[in-house]
Amino acid sequence: MNWYPVGKEGANTTYKDKSACEAAEGQACYDITGKDLRYHSVQPVALLDAEENPLLDEEGNPLYEYQLLEDAGLKTSVLSADGNLEASEAAVQGKIKNMEFGKRILAIVSIRNDAKSLSAADVLSISNTYAPIQALLLSGSIATAKAQIEAITPDGTLVTQADLDAIVAEIDAYLGV
Repeated sequence: MNWYPVGKEGANTTYKDKSACEAAEGQACYDITGKDLRYHSVQPVALLDAEENPLLDEEGNPLYEYQLLEDAGLKTSVLSADGNLEASEAAVQGKIKNMEFGKRILAIVSIRNDAKSLSAADVLSISNTYAPIQALLLSGSIATAKAQIEAITPDGTLVTQADLDAIVAEIDAYLGV
């Protein structure tokens, strides 16, 4: 076994013994044998009783232990040794999902605009003004698009506060905010 203080800045030594690792590094150590640390993180895992119910402390709070687990969120893309970008299948599927959601947001915006009976010139004005946000949504950069949407000052006609609130609420639901 190879024990390592996962998450400690500047750590570069592995240990054969967990207690030696923890004594030398001053923090919890985890077995990293056969694990690529680029794709693993220390995460809290709820302690369960025999019936799979969470164990609670005296105040009724769930008890956790920390484990080194594979983290799909870390499996996005990495540079290979020759400098080429390699995207994992999980990263590709996650990006496609975000791009599809971006299209959904654009459809909602379009439907809201259709309900306002905007002129062709108004629709063109909106399209030109918010082209960068549309590009972010289409590229799957949902959180960045949300930040740009939240920075919009509604004019009360072409873009209302109700429009912005509805779009942000949809994005928040998708992002789990």
